[in-house]
Amino acid sequence: MADKKETVEKKSPVAKKQKKEKKLYPAKKLPSIFKKAYTDKKFEKKILSKLYVPKDKNDVKSMFAKGNNPEKKDFLCIDLNQKYTKVELQRFKTLAREIKAQKGRIKLLPLIATACAMAAIVLVVVTFKNVIVKNAIVSACEGIFEAKTDVDSVKVEILGAQIKVKGLAVGNKNSYYRNLFEIETIDFDFNLTQILRGKFVCENLECSGMQFNTKRSTSCYIKPKSKTNQESAFTKALKARTNLALEDLKMQAAQLVGGEDVDSIVENFTAELQTPQAAKTAEEKAVELSDKWKARPAELKAEVDAKTVEINEKLKSLNSVNKNDPASVLKAIETLDSLLKEFDETNKNGIKYRMASAQKEVASDFDSLKKTSASLTDAVAHDSVFVKNRVSSLIGTIANPKGFLTQALNTVGYDLMGKYYPYAQKLVDYALEVRKNAVAEKQKKAAEGEVKRIEKKTHSRMEGTTFWYSDEYPAFLIEHVYVSGPSFSAELTEVASNPDVRNKPCEFKCSYSYYGVTHNAALTVDARSETAAPLIAADYSGNGFKASVDGQKIAKGNGIPSIDGKMNLKFSGTAGEEGFTLGGKVDLKPVSLTSDGFSNETATKYYNQALAAVTDLSMNCMMGYTDTEGVIFDLSGNFASQFEKGLKAAAYGVADDVTEEVIRRLNEKINSSSGTALLKVKEVMGIEGDVNVQSLRVNDLQNVLEQKKKEFSSFTENAVNSAVESAKKEAADALIKGLTGSSGSTSGTENKKNNLKLPF
Repeated sequence: MADKKETVEKKSPVAKKQKKEKKLYPAKKLPSIFKKAYTDKKFEKKILSKLYVPKDKNDVKSMFAKGNNPEKKDFLCIDLNQKYTKVELQRFKTLAREIKAQKGRIKLLPLIATACAMAAIVLVVVTFKNVIVKNAIVSACEGIFEAKTDVDSVKVEILGAQIKVKGLAVGNKNSYYRNLFEIETIDFDFNLTQILRGKFVCENLECSGMQFNTKRSTSCYIKPKSKTNQESAFTKALKARTNLALEDLKMQAAQLVGGEDVDSIVENFTAELQTPQAAKTAEEKAVELSDKWKARPAELKAEVDAKTVEINEKLKSLNSVNKNDPASVLKAIETLDSLLKEFDETNKNGIKYRMASAQKEVASDFDSLKKTSASLTDAVAHDSVFVKNRVSSLIGTIANPKGFLTQALNTVGYDLMGKYYPYAQKLVDYALEVRKNAVAEKQKKAAEGEVKRIEKKTHSRMEGTTFWYSDEYPAFLIEHVYVSGPSFSAELTEVASNPDVRNKPCEFKCSYSYYGVTHNAALTVDARSETAAPLIAADYSGNGFKASVDGQKIAKGNGIPSIDGKMNLKFSGTAGEEGFTLGGKVDLKPVSLTSDGFSNETATKYYNQALAAVTDLSMNCMMGYTDTEGVIFDLSGNFASQFEKGLKAAAYGVADDVTEEVIRRLNEKINSSSGTALLKVKEVMGIEGDVNVQSLRVNDLQNVLEQKKKEFSSFTENAVNSAVESAKKEAADALIKGLTGSSGSTSGTENKKNNLKLPF
């Protein structure tokens, strides 16, 4: 039952929890504006007058009372011992923010000071506006064109929204007493309303009386600003390509006559001759064998001489041998056999073996020398034919005449690219900066347009009137520029700090026509953040103007042609952050090409005669630069064939003079180098003969010994035969005496007396 009772108690409803009490916070958590002490007047002015909701005003008023702060009994203060809930604290913080947001009434003294400052600014602007604008124009032009700029007068009409500039003359930094251009009158019509809104909008800008290359009475030189020496990747690549082209020109110029002069031609052909190397090899081999064998013949001779003396002494001693005495003869033969062991080819300690080894070694060594000498003889024969045929055929012929002039004109093209690239790069940098600003502003507006978290507000002051300006104009805009002058006109539209606002690219067009010379150009800069068009697109065509290029200013003594003629050309190109490309056609007719040539007078003569044969140039040109491909430059056209004909004609005319001298000098080199080597070989070849002589002497000694042995062997044979006959006779005598009864001792005594010793 007890268990059941407990179960019932568990199933009964759980008692409700008491409501949680709210947490209270001390008064020090209130905003600082409520913790200050106020007089009645200041409390009304700074607190109550800035609260517009009655409940808010009553609640705040009930917080303050005199005497709450013992130290400041006469001031209205809050009770610092009072505690507040989190909701109340949040509400009082909101009220504090609203009180602080209420601005006070206009103060007279600050207002007067501000008015005076504005009046001073207006006075300065009205008084010095013309000077300020004039100096700004001069400074801007001098910074851009790096030459002195003159302005006759500037008139700024602020209320009329107009600026007039008269007598603008910009100097030419390359010709100090010439103006790059001058403009008689410039009219600016700007939008005053937009200026008051912090924007500059020039609705129309007209320039009249524009002229080029006019004279000036004073020098336009100004000290150039110091520039950093840091080279761009394009500049480095262009320099490398130019240096390579110059080196190639020098090499091709040398190939015109085989070298820089007769000496260098001979030197160049010497490298192709076989004789010098063969002679060097033969001479080195001869010297090597000479060092190895020069002492050996004398050593061998001394050894043979010693052996000869020894053998002669032995032979002299054998002359006294009793030829009828077999024992003496046999001893002599033994002596001869001992001597002949020295001449046994298998006896490594014998003179015959040493002599044979020396003879074999010298034969092997000098066989290679003979082959080397034969190679030298063959080389001399080959080079004699080579000099006659090759020199006569090579001098006066051109390996790559088309590539020769192409490389020279490429060098001119590289120079022009390097000259105008910095200006193009400035335009690209400007366009990229405009696009970057457009993208940044677009991102900023997108961020501002995002939905933000709306904070819940209690009571607040009503919102005031909001003034807004449309995005019809960017911060800077020149809508239209028109420039005119004698035979010249130009038009520029939509120069904007943010082209996305009006969604239009910047466009420029100009034309110039004067005494049959025409120039037409069109340029589009599209810096909008979203566009499929290239950043910069340009088109240019020109006809009838003079083309003048001084090749010596590019590089002296390198064959860079100076160009003088009438030019027609047409180009189109694009540029962007990744690089640029430009292609078109160039026609020069008539044209005159000249050059200071090369260090080689003959090559210079060839070259200038060939350049004179080129009377017109018609070229297709493609140039550009990218980080991945580097510098791109390609020329093609009719100029190469003209140059080739002229170069060949010039070469054939002067080749004979060079040919005869080169052949004579090369033959001298062949004979000189081969003669010295052959003489050295001949000297060394005598060593082999000396070794062979000693070998022959050894053979002679061997023959003498063998002959002597043969002689003594014959003596031995005779002695044996004589002894046999004598023995037979004695035996017969002994037999007879035996038969007759004589004693046999007598025969033995006689044999002993005769001292006969048979070899068997």
